[in-house]
Parts: sequence; structure tokens; C-alpha cells
Amino acid sequence: GLWFASELKALLAVEGCPRDINHDAIHDYLTYQYVPAPQTIYRNIFKLPPAHLLLWENGDCQTQRYWQLQYEPKKTITSDEAIEQTEAFIDDAVKGRLEADVPLGCFLS
Repeated sequence: GLWFASELKALLAVEGCPRDINHDAIHDYLTYQYVPAPQTIYRNIFKLPPAHLLLWENGDCQTQRYWQLQYEPKKTITSDEAIEQTEAFIDDAVKGRLEADVPLGCFLS
């Protein structure tokens, strides 16, 4: 059979849902402070990875990726131009935050 839910606690409400602890997931949680997909804290209960769909047919379960981020640089500039543009963006951002009706102070750490 196949059970699915948007949250793990909904699966745990199903009678007969396995609750065997996944010791590898505990290691991951203590290392990364989360359990990476597709693992969960329970053995034989899995997360569907981001941008994937699950196909279930005649007892056969497969996942397929349906979306992939396509990134292509929008500009081709030199390092000097990149530095100049970054400094201009920072100057604009600071100027925008210094506009007020009352005196402001700035602190840098």
C-alpha cells in the first residue's frame, strides 16, 4: 500500500504505520540540525524530494524530477565593472535607508 501526507504527524495517526527509528537520520539531524530528503526520522517513511513527483502504478513506485532551475548569467562584465556595480548598489541601498524625518545613527561592527 501507499500512504502519503503533507506532514509526518498525519502518517503517524494511521494505524499500522511503521515507527522504527532511522539511526542514520538521527546522525544527520545531530550533524546538520535537519534530516535531508528523502530520509525521515523513521525507517521506511520517506520525503518526496523538492521538484519531484511520485508515480505509483501496480505496486511500482517511481519518482521523477519535474523541474530544474536553469540559470544562465544575464550579463557578461569584467571584474572591475562588477566591483563598480556592487559599490553603486551598496551606496544606493544605504542612501535609501538613511532617509528619515528624525536624526539617524549608523553603527558598524
